[in-house]
Parts: sequence; C-alpha cells; structure tokens
Amino acid sequence: MRIISFLIIFSIASLPICHASDWYTVQQKKSQERATYWKQRGYHFDPTFMSAYQMDQKVKDIERAKYWKKRGYNFDPAFMTAYQMDQKVKDIERAKFWKGKGYNFDPAFMTAYQMDQKVKDIKRAKYWQDKGYNFDANFMTAYQMDQKVKDIERAKFWKKQGYEFDPNFMTAYQMDQELARRKSGKTTPTSSPRYNYGTSYRSYNYDVSGYSDGGDYVYGEIDVDQSGGDGYIYDDEGNEIYIDVEWTSKGELEGYDSEGNYYELEVE
Repeated sequence: MRIISFLIIFSIASLPICHASDWYTVQQKKSQERATYWKQRGYHFDPTFMSAYQMDQKVKDIERAKYWKKRGYNFDPAFMTAYQMDQKVKDIERAKFWKGKGYNFDPAFMTAYQMDQKVKDIKRAKYWQDKGYNFDANFMTAYQMDQKVKDIERAKFWKKQGYEFDPNFMTAYQMDQELARRKSGKTTPTSSPRYNYGTSYRSYNYDVSGYSDGGDYVYGEIDVDQSGGDGYIYDDEGNEIYIDVEWTSKGELEGYDSEGNYYELEVE
C-alpha cells in the first residue's frame, strides 16, 4: 500500500513538469516548422532563439524596410520594427512640410505630433507678443501662455480693487479663492463646484472667467445644470453683469448678457 501511495503522489507531482515539457516541445516544433517555411522563401531564422511569431514579425520588418527603401528611406530592420519605420516616415515628411513654412525641426528627435504642437506654441507666442506679453515657446506651451495671461490680467484687476497678488506665484483661480477667504474670514478657501438642489436637474455653482466679444476680461459665479444656467460676472471696472450661459464643451461656456453682448467663459 505504501508503494502504491508513493507512486500516486509521485505521478501527481510530476504532472505540471510533464505539461510544461509538452508545451515547450510543441513550441519548439512550431518554431522549427516556421523556420523551414521561411527558409524556402529566402529568410533564415534560428528556431533555437526565435519563436514562430518573432519570425513572422521580423519578415514584416524586412519587407517594410524594402518598401521604404524604394521610396528613398533607409531603415535597418535589425533595429527598427515596421511600425517604427512608418512613424519615422511621418516624422520626416512632417519636418519637410513645416520647413516649407519656415519652421525647422529635426525628425531624429521630434515626432510629427511634437512638431505640430511646437508650431502652435510658436504662433501663440507671436499672438501674445502683439498684445504686449512675452513668452518663450521653447519653455511654454500655448496652453500655459493662455493661462499665464489670465493670471496677469486677474492680478491687474484685483490691484485696481486694492489687492496685491503676484501672477508669477498664484493663478487667477487662487487669487479669487484667496480674496474670498479674506472676505469671509475663513481659514481655507471655499471649494468649488458647489451643489444646488430643488431644480429639475442637479445644478452646480462654478467660478468662471473669460472674455467678452470685445476682448474685455470678466470673471464671476454662475449656476448651471446639464442644459445651461445663469449668474453674475464682473468686468475690469467692477460692473456687475447678469448673463445666461450654455455649455459648448467640457469646462467651457458661452452666453449673452441682457444687452446682447457675447461672452466666452471657462470653469475654474
């Protein structure tokens, strides 16, 4: 009985090893068969070091290199995949495109997407320079420039009201929150958004800022639900303006005041 029990236990313990050995044998057979298949077509692979899948992928790489070579691009399939070659061609072509428009980019270090974004940064820097703001497109993105202008304008606005804020260290939103904290006597700024109830939809109270169609900076608070809302905004002179708004995209609103003036706002 002891011998029989030992044999049973040994057989059970050996099952995982047998399965692993069988799997390895199957994979090796596949690799050898695929190597033979590709050898008949002029490709030489060592099944000891490459799986069937790796051989198939390498053939794609080699063929893609040949394809691009006919079109004037030289890639080494030993170091680049077919996908990487395709992406690099996009980078090279985009660099040529932008060079024709006066922008010089090195496709060896920048992708097509990065080039597109950098052009946006450069154009935005020029746009703001015409309006008196100096930004370096090498260190700031277009979005960062837009946000910094908001900060500078908000600091100017509050300075007229007797409050000093440094836009180099505080955002427009932080300035508004800090002033709200001072006025309320609270030790921490009020949080946003704030929920309002008792309407057909749950509505929210947001701090917003933006510009009128005339380019004047405004800020304020509005109550909105999923369909839109209203509230009060203020211009540089501190004039209170009632406005109806509706969503245009995530975090962005547009609206008109009682006199038909148009405004574009962003939720802070």
